Amino acid sequence: MASLFKNMTLLFADICNYTAYAKSAPAERVVSLLTTLFSRFDNLSDTCAVYKVHTIGDAYVASTEPKEGVDKQIQSARRMVAFAQAMVEALHTVRLEMSAPDLEMRIGLHFGKFIGGVIATTKINYDIFGVDVTIANQVETAGIPGKIVASDSLRRKRPDQEDNGQLEDKSQVSIEKKTRSKGYIKP
Repeated sequence: MASLFKNMTLLFADICNYTAYAKSAPAERVVSLLTTLFSRFDNLSDTCAVYKVHTIGDAYVASTEPKEGVDKQIQSARRMVAFAQAMVEALHTVRLEMSAPDLEMRIGLHFGKFIGGVIATTKINYDIFGVDVTIANQVETAGIPGKIVASDSLRRKRPDQEDNGQLEDKSQVSIEKKTRSKGYIKP
């Protein structure tokens, strides 16, 4: 079972310095922190009408639904930006509740397409693949802790127009190895 999904907004979020934290904190605290944070994100994904694809360790991956028509694509992109902003707020709350003052995330957003499908036969897993998935991951990796960074393809959708927010130029960053692309920061 596999499908090609076009006109999607992808989100990759990753906890900064989590490996060092996991090495120094008790296992129960590590799992408790992830459970608390990702449960908040799951609730927010329902509220914002975005789909949680999966978590990979301390990374959280989400996408919008495939939409046809520019207006629907812009609305989906706006929902993902709102979700990313809500994630930052939830992170700040969990940071206080869990007494984890150094807890930060990088969040990357990208607009594109991907292949999604069920993998394996015994321990089945739904996953997503493709160049745009790689770019979304690289946007997050090139990001700044505590900030939301959007790729140029998402920026062209203008998801920030309605909420008076700005996606600021993050200078030329090498997001995809084959090309140089701009990233934009949501302050």
